[in-house]
Amino acid sequence: MVTPPAPTYPTNAMAYYYLLSGFRADSEPFINPGMEAVKLLVPDNPADPDGWSMCSQASPIRDRRFFMSMGIERLDPGTINDMTFAVIVQPQPEQLCPDITELIASAELLKPLYFSNFYCNLNVDTNEQELLNPSISVFPNPATDQLNFEISGEDSILSVDLYRIDGQLVRKLANLASNRVELSRNELAAGSYLYQVQTQKGNSVDGKIILK
Repeated sequence: MVTPPAPTYPTNAMAYYYLLSGFRADSEPFINPGMEAVKLLVPDNPADPDGWSMCSQASPIRDRRFFMSMGIERLDPGTINDMTFAVIVQPQPEQLCPDITELIASAELLKPLYFSNFYCNLNVDTNEQELLNPSISVFPNPATDQLNFEISGEDSILSVDLYRIDGQLVRKLANLASNRVELSRNELAAGSYLYQVQTQKGNSVDGKIILK
């Protein structure tokens, strides 16, 4: 196990630049347990006993901080820019070294939508989870010729988008206003796809389907 160096917090613009570039704030590289220079720290699942995580590293309790960067746009004085980002969370588990498999899967599901310039103007209130997560059935899954999207309750399906795993939009059905939508396979190749369903009430449901 490699003992991590004492933390160096950014105190000026160059220190922030080094951290954003995958280096320590003092410009030195991060070193993993294999004694290799890396730009991503403790990337493995804490539940993996053979992985490199904060649990396997046994790091002492410290003031843990993080910061995020946004794009490459120029921000002049008085300029207003819209920036889209996602923060993926899961309920706090009881164990010290939790299994974050579901969290990783959620991030993988979101990445293709991000790279396809997906944008959803939706404010989520944690007190309205039932409203913001309508029940949508997708069947059969796996499918061979046709997919069916069906919504329950008082909401209805407004549009259905189907993406390849790499984020490319391959099918779009819009202006539907229906409780059940049929999507024909046509020339789509076998494999895994991501779908996004928008409803009349402004809700969004994402998922994964397989075509055989």
